[in-house]
Formats: sequence, structure tokens, C-alpha cells
Amino acid sequence: MSPGTVCLLLWVVASADARDAHGLWHRIERRDARSLAAEPLDVREPMEFGRPVNVGEVNTGASETLGFITPDGLTLVFDSNREGTVGMEDIFVATRPDRSSSFGGAVPLPGGVNSPIAELQPTMTEDGLEIFFVRNAMNEWKHNEIYRAARASRSAPFGGASPVTELNVAGVADAYPWISSDGLTIYFSSNRAGSSSDDIWHANREDRGARFREPQRLAEVNSDGPDVAFSLRADGLVGYLASSRRPTSPYLDIYETRRESTAARFATPRLVRWVSSPRFESGPSVVADGSELYFFADASLGGKGDYDIWRSIVEPYVKEDFVRGDANGDGEFNLSDTIAMLHYLLGGADLIPCKLSADATNDDDIDMSDAAFLLRFLFVGGRVPDQPFPECGVDPEDAQSLFCEIYEPCNTSLAPR
Repeated sequence: MSPGTVCLLLWVVASADARDAHGLWHRIERRDARSLAAEPLDVREPMEFGRPVNVGEVNTGASETLGFITPDGLTLVFDSNREGTVGMEDIFVATRPDRSSSFGGAVPLPGGVNSPIAELQPTMTEDGLEIFFVRNAMNEWKHNEIYRAARASRSAPFGGASPVTELNVAGVADAYPWISSDGLTIYFSSNRAGSSSDDIWHANREDRGARFREPQRLAEVNSDGPDVAFSLRADGLVGYLASSRRPTSPYLDIYETRRESTAARFATPRLVRWVSSPRFESGPSVVADGSELYFFADASLGGKGDYDIWRSIVEPYVKEDFVRGDANGDGEFNLSDTIAMLHYLLGGADLIPCKLSADATNDDDIDMSDAAFLLRFLFVGGRVPDQPFPECGVDPEDAQSLFCEIYEPCNTSLAPR
């Protein structure tokens, strides 16, 4: 071990001792490109989304990629390159009479939206009178632009589409629009100047006839990798996005973020664990009460085509087995766990797959006192971690803001090595 590492570890223990003695410890929060000043919220609920089911009645042997489920859950609006499209990809609509029924056959969106080029990633206002979508004339990501079309009533066809010029930037990819129910706030992804990759941006307007104001980056939900396809639950308190921030996967996964009020900042997004696979998922959209989540995924999940639309419904939360103190999730309990903790706290790589396992002090938080606790236990006979330890088990506490995305080695006992 290098002298520098020894000094750092001694500083960790001494700092935690100062906290215990004087109560003056200021928590060192993780600050990096993945999480900018977002305060963690108590986001655990007794329900979570379960394993997804293929929405087989709308999928074909081609590709179907989801844009939007209406708040009432009765209409799916999506794009497809199935046989019979006007252009490279067209927008389609499928409806059902009630939430317990299957969707009927999908039909092309009526009106002047679909064209000989590609239309994709649609989103609608709740009244169904405005649609926003992406048009791509050259079939390259950097040429995506956001368009808008309107109609006089739900039964009328949409008129011709025009670009939303105040949102688009020439030569960059402006994509995945999502419009709020009242039509006054739009979220979209863009790799324009100021983005770390493809980032989430948003813009507001005074009324439905006004132009959108200058877009702003939604800093607290963005990471240093692609973040796209942001959408909100009807109450505006829960958001969903597709992100490739998980260090063990290069693909987009579905993440959830929450806030305490519509004026508050969003918390750092967390993985929607049963929906996200080792491969590609994107385009999350939920019904008004948040009980059904729709998204699209590549063929690795099965299904009919290259990309299919899937659905997940909420079900009782199932606690994950883990071992407290095994911060890096490697099935061993040693100094590497403290090193993983320091990386996380000091803005380095996120090497902690199960945040509950890193909460060595069992105080529902991850901070320097956890690293100090591990060091004391390993080297100076400090207190044994709380349960579950050293055997796998579930968290005995009911209320926790931390949770496990994944903890793989729960088939062995752990002891210091």
C-alpha cells in the first residue's frame, strides 16, 4: 500500500472521530458530472414496476419504438418502419376501450404528419390537439429536429407539420420530445453546446399559441453519458428517462427520478431494476396514476422485431438480499470495499452496485463515517456491521432511502480477508 493511500485512510478515520467527538461533521456529498447538487429524497415506496411483458398486439417483425402512452392509458402513439409506411419511419396509433383490454390494430396517424422521410418519437398534449415529434431527413442522428402539428378536435386529422425553430439547433441532434399535459412545458434531449453528451433539456411557454423560451439544461438528472427520453407522471413529481450511466453496461437503461414538489429539484435518478436488462431500453412513458410503464427494447428481451414495445405494471416491492459492508459487491469483505467507498464519495467511479451494502453504519446514508467504520472493523477490532452480516439477508428496516440495484454474490458468507 502506498504512503499516500495510508495517509488518506488515516485521515478518513480521524475525520470520522472528529464527527463523533464534536458533532461538526459536514457530510461530503458526491459531486460529479452524473449528479449536480441533487439532494437524495426518500423515494422508496411499497410498490415497484415488475418484470415487463411484450405488447404483442402492436408489435410486428419490423421495429416499433414507443413515443407516448396517453394519461388515460387508452392510446399508444409510436413510430414504426413496418411494411406499408409512407417514409422510412411513420407514426402509428393503437387504441383500446379500457385498461383491461388489449390494444386494437395500429393505424397510421391520420393527417399531414407522416411523409416520405422519417417521423419518430411522438408525444401529445393530454387533449390530443397538439403533437410534437422528430423528423429526420437524412437518417442520421445529428439531423434530428423537433416538429409540431395541430388539429381542431380529437376526431379531426392533424394538419401539416412545421419545425419548432426555437428549440432546434442546426447540426445537432434534438430528439425525444415530451410535452406536458397542459402543453406549456417540453422536455427533450440534445447534444448542443453545454451538454456533456446527449442531455435532457426543457423549455416553457406562456400559452399554447406562444413560442417556447430559451431551453435550459436539466442539470440534476444528466450524467456524463447519453441521457434521453425524459417524461413525467401526470402529477409532475416522478420522472423517467433512458440513460447509459450504469458502469457495468454501455446500453441505455430506464431510470426514475423524484422530487418533493413541482418547484423542487429532481433527485439523482435510480435504476428501474426489473425493467432494465443488460441490453437496450428507452422511451419510458407512464399512465396518469403511474401504475403502468411503457417503453421499447431491442430484440435481446425477445419479441417480434428489432425493437418492440413492452409494458410493466406496479407490484409489491421485493427486498433484495445483500451483505452489509461489501461495498463493491465482489463477494469479499476487505480493504477494496473502503477504496470503492472513497471513489464514490470523492467524485470518482461509481463502484457500488448495491447502495445498501455500502451503508456500513446502517444510518440510511453513505458518507465518510461508513468508510471509517469498515476500516475500524477490518484493522482495529471495531464493531461488527449490523444485519445482514456476514450472511446474505434483507434489510430489517422498513424505511430506507437507499436500495439495491443488484447484488450478485449472495450465495456465500463473507468474512474479513
